[in-house]
Amino acid sequence: MNEEYAPAKFSYIWLCQGCGIIVGAVVSGFLADLVGRKIVLYVNLTMMSLAQGAVCALDDWILFLIMRGLVGIFAG
Repeated sequence: MNEEYAPAKFSYIWLCQGCGIIVGAVVSGFLADLVGRKIVLYVNLTMMSLAQGAVCALDDWILFLIMRGLVGIFAG
């Protein structure tokens, strides 16, 4: 995308993270019923922290969107 379309990039970021939260909520709820809430909470918190740290190191736009989606999944 060109730089004149920069405001549109923000909507893609919110879209990827929002969809990730929806998917993560369903998957995390299912896993919490199977293995317990504490284990799922700790795993999600750890993975979300690692994914958010990886977002800081990225310079590619597509990888940034993928990692924001993963942050959303682990936040859900």
